[in-house]
Amino acid sequence: GSAVAAREAGVFDRGRFTVGTADEDTRRIRFRYQQEGFLDAEAGYRVEPGPRGLTLTYRIQEGPLYRVRGLEILGNRAIGDQELLAEIQSQPGTPFSALRVAQDRADVIATYENLGFRQVDFHSEVTPDEQAQVSIVYYINEGPISSVDQVVLTGNTRTQNDVIRKEIRIEAGEPLSLSRVLATEANLYNLGVFSRVEIDEEPSHIESQSKNLILKLDEAKKYTLLYGIGFSSFEGPRGTLGITDNNFLGAARSLSLSMRAGSRRQRANLSYTIPRLLGRQLPTLLSIGVDNEEASSALTLGDRRAIRRRPFDAFRITGTAQTERRLSRRESLFFRYQFERVELDVPSNLAVPLEFFREEERLRLSRVSASYLNDSRDDNADPRRGFFLSADVMAAPRFLGSQAELVRFFFQGQYYRPVAGRLVWASAFRLGLVTPFGRSNSVPISQRFFSGGSASLRGLPQDLAGPLLRDPKTGEIILVNNQGEPDPDGRPVPLGGNGLIIFNTELRFPIFGFLNGALFYDVGNVLTRLKDLGKTQMSNALGLGLHIRTPIGPIRFDVGYNPSPPPVPGFRQWNFHFTLGHPF
Repeated sequence: GSAVAAREAGVFDRGRFTVGTADEDTRRIRFRYQQEGFLDAEAGYRVEPGPRGLTLTYRIQEGPLYRVRGLEILGNRAIGDQELLAEIQSQPGTPFSALRVAQDRADVIATYENLGFRQVDFHSEVTPDEQAQVSIVYYINEGPISSVDQVVLTGNTRTQNDVIRKEIRIEAGEPLSLSRVLATEANLYNLGVFSRVEIDEEPSHIESQSKNLILKLDEAKKYTLLYGIGFSSFEGPRGTLGITDNNFLGAARSLSLSMRAGSRRQRANLSYTIPRLLGRQLPTLLSIGVDNEEASSALTLGDRRAIRRRPFDAFRITGTAQTERRLSRRESLFFRYQFERVELDVPSNLAVPLEFFREEERLRLSRVSASYLNDSRDDNADPRRGFFLSADVMAAPRFLGSQAELVRFFFQGQYYRPVAGRLVWASAFRLGLVTPFGRSNSVPISQRFFSGGSASLRGLPQDLAGPLLRDPKTGEIILVNNQGEPDPDGRPVPLGGNGLIIFNTELRFPIFGFLNGALFYDVGNVLTRLKDLGKTQMSNALGLGLHIRTPIGPIRFDVGYNPSPPPVPGFRQWNFHFTLGHPF
């Protein structure tokens, strides 16, 4: 286990052993057992030579597991026994652990400090007997209660006092609660306008146990400026500029303007962030963006031609209003309103299917949505335990100004669990449904579900799950090349679907050093309608992956085998994917 530093030799590892290492291992093993209640535990080791090197054997005598016979609390007056017992882990009948006693001490002191008892003293007495039981006595000296005389602000030159005081969770005359002081500090940091927040306690000189709280604030830089210059073969030189006022009008709100300009594409976005809405802890974002893109034809260099960009002018306006309601440390609700207007100037002789770009010639969407998020993963980039749940419901009704009326639901869940050692079982489930209503008969292609590829169904090429573009006269599948032009050697054009169902599971295992592997199984598909679930063949894939661990997530190479791919050009049994990050 983790208490053993000696290491067994492997294919790429010579192993590790010294007498000092083995002695230290036995000391750690004995300490680990004693901390968990095996007070009489002993540990030793034996080294034997062999034909392939040394054999190291650890001998452990656990002894009996000591349990708590009784617990007594003495000296408490301000807090009753039952309230303290709710914070104590060393209950009668439970296995004795010195770690739990130490945790009990920390929890009891914190309980007192949160009520203003800032000089509480706690010590314990543990008495074992011959029947492998211990009696525990906790002695508490509460000390006097401290109170707040004044809360003084210093260091803020731009931020308004009223803005700061709204974040303070402790007032004059109240007990000097440690939890309220820490909550005040966290709230001020969360405003995002202070580089340092320090809260000092100083005697008030009025009463011996009365304190002044001095909030020492260092304001962060007011403005942030980002800029850059680049060059593109399609539009020549281009530049970017972004400026943010991190403390707009001293109200701890940020106002940001970002722009990108080139000869063929211009973008601008203005956003306003409000940490509190209507006096409540509701972080809110308001933004509006404009995107203008001119048509770009193919670039010919000798006998080579660069990939065509959009062969039509496109103009887009977007607006978003989003607020968050945090339910707990890991749970949040999001409410948002989004507006989008897209206009394409499509040439009448366009040879490229418009579906290739997943755009409508003209579209106006005005929608509201609500999302729930619950994340308990231990590491977002490379999780080993915990779960992630999210659910999103969106509606685009005509009375909000939406040209297309639709309702969309999407749910996804991910679960991670260590199996043995460094083996991790990971699984994910995704379910989606979108349907038109009212005067709309179809769902815009930009709002449909797409799947297939390295992050979903690894037995299929990228986005090729579900319905494909067909010739309206012959019914044959249309194939296009990378420029979107008809080509018998090309690949199909996905149309997306109104339904989505995907299940993934994989076993992640170490190989050596920074290299990991994974065995996976994926099943699912994109459906024209979710009620077609029983009529649509599911895509199945078994596969093997190699993952190189990096600080920003794994670099991943997966091979997925599809036993029955669709009999259409572009699909194959063996599918290879190279990407960054886990599939889920």
